[in-house]
Amino acid sequence: MTFTIRRATPADARGIAEMHVRTWQIAYRDYFSPEYLARQEVFLEEDRLRRRAEALADPSQSTIVAEEDGRVVGFAACLANRDELGDEAGELGAIYVDPRYWDRGIGTKLIKEAEGLLIEAGYKRAILWTIGANQRSRSFYENRGWRFDGTVKAHPAGVELVRYAKSLDAPAFMIRAATIEDARAIAEVHMLARQAAYAHFFPGDYLRGLTLDYCEGLWRERLSPPDAWLIRVALQDQRLLGIGGYGRNQQGLGDEVGELLALHVHPGAWGRGIGTALIAAVEGELGRLGFKDAVLWVYEENTRARRFYESRGWQPEGTRDLAERGGAEVVQVRYVKDLETSVRE
Repeated sequence: MTFTIRRATPADARGIAEMHVRTWQIAYRDYFSPEYLARQEVFLEEDRLRRRAEALADPSQSTIVAEEDGRVVGFAACLANRDELGDEAGELGAIYVDPRYWDRGIGTKLIKEAEGLLIEAGYKRAILWTIGANQRSRSFYENRGWRFDGTVKAHPAGVELVRYAKSLDAPAFMIRAATIEDARAIAEVHMLARQAAYAHFFPGDYLRGLTLDYCEGLWRERLSPPDAWLIRVALQDQRLLGIGGYGRNQQGLGDEVGELLALHVHPGAWGRGIGTALIAAVEGELGRLGFKDAVLWVYEENTRARRFYESRGWQPEGTRDLAERGGAEVVQVRYVKDLETSVRE
């Protein structure tokens, strides 16, 4: 079975609460009394569930869930820090994985996605609190770059809590025009990004068929005359981690409309701001080429990508297209952006 990570909705309130209580009662039984753990079931009361659902309806909330076969198996919540550390510090307020799903990589994926949300919110660093005696969780955080910052406090139930911190500043990366020599590295990013981003709505056999050799051939063609795409690539420590393809629109929309033809970032580099830098570079290039507007196509079910584009000024304009991928029908929706307004802003 595979799991997906997505933004939480009000419909997740009960699933989050049930998993939260179960995790506390199993994972924390060595640290809290049975009576205290039993009291956690207050989170399952209807009034608490209603309040949680209302909070999850807030568009500004940053709670994500891991889901498998319709079941919430993990969640993480990001927020402004509650320790008066200034505006540049965010907080990982909660991260839990159902004990029945431990050691499946769910926690790793959740924390990486949560860090990405904190970066997108503009935070330079983040904190979290964990139980001082919980070596399992402390090792988990330390293996992912978090460090104990020396701060301790007492939980209301008497357990010692320790604070961890992590810098969210990523190493610098550069963006340049692609060359034919980049074809295989571009192909690797393309293959891995599609397999990660499309896993919940593309057939598995289709995604597994996107081999590196196949993708390399595709990108060699796109990089070759006479119909070569214009492509920008992002590199970090000399490793190619992102691609953005662009040019004249391919739908006959006129000479003043350009198109973002492709935007992919290596899944291991999600949340570092590479996609943001690439799309800004591509928009700038389209404007420089004289295009006043630009369009792009995105799969309707790719909610992560749609949120990304909408947060950067792109809007759906109502056009839909049905495509066939590996025997399955998927819907694409077209987005548009006014490049002249973008430049003025």
